[in-house]
Amino acid sequence: MPRPAMDVTPGQVNANGIYSGTGLPQAYNGAGVAAGVFDSYYDFTHPAFRDANGNLRIKYYYDFHWPNTDGTMGHALESTSEIEAQQRSLYPYNGVHGTHVTGIMAASPVDGRYAGMAPGADIYLADFNSDRNQFENPDEHTSATAVLGFKYIFDRAEADGKPCVINFSS
Repeated sequence: MPRPAMDVTPGQVNANGIYSGTGLPQAYNGAGVAAGVFDSYYDFTHPAFRDANGNLRIKYYYDFHWPNTDGTMGHALESTSEIEAQQRSLYPYNGVHGTHVTGIMAASPVDGRYAGMAPGADIYLADFNSDRNQFENPDEHTSATAVLGFKYIFDRAEADGKPCVINFSS
């Protein structure tokens, strides 16, 4: 049966020494880094996306299938207030996948447990496709879409002066 495991995973992958700085010039937890995730469907209200003071750690969100009033598709939310107001991806097809993957990568501890691998990083998200019909259509999700999603995340991280690493899982 599935069960929460992020409370033990850092120890299993030897990340605890990285967090404490054992044998390193300093401790590392992702602070100062942009943790990018390119996936589908995010729940921005998840408590693991808030820091210890309750501030949202998601700094950027781009949705490729967000319909704009001028008929174009694709829209960025570039402030935490915009992201908080949206609460989640537009299309709930995949329900939790992007949220889950982002949690593994960069979740803040919840109740002192279940932290991701980089709990101090800022979170940058791209939503490639959350609509079921588009998700199942190979013409809608292409390598070009992936490259463009990476570019949007890297460009924003660069504008914010942060090194960036991206997880891509589809």
